[in-house]
Amino acid sequence: MKARKQRYKRAKPGELCLSWGWHPHEGYDFVADHGEGVNRASANYLLNVLNDDVRTELERRGFDLSTLKFSIMKKAPGDQAPRS
Repeated sequence: MKARKQRYKRAKPGELCLSWGWHPHEGYDFVADHGEGVNRASANYLLNVLNDDVRTELERRGFDLSTLKFSIMKKAPGDQAPRS
């Protein structure tokens, strides 16, 4: 029986999430997913924040990057904080 590849977490509507998983074109790596109402640019921004410098530093400090998970929900339209 073939071992199943670990898939990435699927985002709910309004959610942006990042986790370690299998990407069909890149193999195992961080994969960001965005739910309905969240644009792809937000997912790309999150992936760019985790650049090679951050990854290298976390690994140097002894962290296992394959356990990193991140999820954030969009605010409801009425919950927007006023800008100062």
